[in-house]
Formats: sequence, structure tokens, C-alpha cells
Amino acid sequence: MKSCAFIGYQPAEFFFKHNELHPLCQKIKAALLEQSKALYKRGVRRFYVGGAPGTDMWAGEAVLSLRDHPKYPGIELVCVIPFEGYNSGWDDEYNTRLEKFLAACDDIQADPSGKPNSDTKRYRIMVDLSEFIVAVCRGGHDTRSDTYRAVNCAKKRDKEIIFIHPETAKITCSDQN
Repeated sequence: MKSCAFIGYQPAEFFFKHNELHPLCQKIKAALLEQSKALYKRGVRRFYVGGAPGTDMWAGEAVLSLRDHPKYPGIELVCVIPFEGYNSGWDDEYNTRLEKFLAACDDIQADPSGKPNSDTKRYRIMVDLSEFIVAVCRGGHDTRSDTYRAVNCAKKRDKEIIFIHPETAKITCSDQN
């Protein structure tokens, strides 16, 4: 079964922060949905997301909206969380949203050791399990971010990467970046 991993920024890394009604946030969400549909047409049926606010949640919600539509049968959504209890410092709104989100996923994977891991390890797992990567990031300009490290990992493993720019929502492919 073909699969795709979504990786990208959390709200603090966007200039609109947590304002999901901002027009750019809406464009990014629309781009995530558009890419989910395009990848489905290419045979992708399993989608991997992380469990963080921002890109992870938006991509997962886009996939769930497709999965619930009869035009897109056979979709699976897998959430790869960094460790159990990683959300303990979140506010009630995000925890409630996460609880509903995780309940809708087909599978939830976490490090069985129960030890906290960085997002880098979580992303690496998702990259290794996927043929396609959709990355909401600035490409090669954020060398210290976990998203950048995941993109580098995907490049080294010769994965097809679709970029969505966080300041324009412009979509480019790895061979164009």
C-alpha cells in the first residue's frame, strides 16, 4: 500500500500563530487537502501525521474529511506521536481537539519504551514508512528545525517531497526546490 507522511510547522512557527481563520492558514489547509486528493489519485491510501497542533493536525483533518467521503474509499490515517503524554502541557482546547482527532485515527503509534523522543525521531519513522512526503516548510532555510531534518532524511532516502511554503501556500515538488 502506498503511503504519505505529512510534516511541518507548529503554530508558533507561522506568522499568524494560532489564528486558523487567517486567510493564509486557510490557503495552507486547502493546499493540504488538494495534495491529499492528488496523492489518493496516485494510489496513496495510508497517510501518516504527527499529533501536534499546526501542520500535523491540519493534514490529519484534511485526510479525515476525505476518508469520510464515499469518493475516497480505503483511506487509513495513522498518527505517530513522539511519546505517551507528550501533550501534558497543552491547553484544554488543544487537548480536546487532540482527543477527538486520535479517536478518529485508524492507528496510533508511539515509542513502546515510553521514553520522550524528539520530533526528529517521530518524523524519521514517518519518512521511513512513506513513499511520499508533504512538507509545510521553507525548504532548506531552517537548518535547526525538526522539519528541516526530516526533509533532509527524506532527500537522502530519495523520497518524493511536495513542499507547501508557509508564507505563500505555494506548492513545489522536490525537483523544483
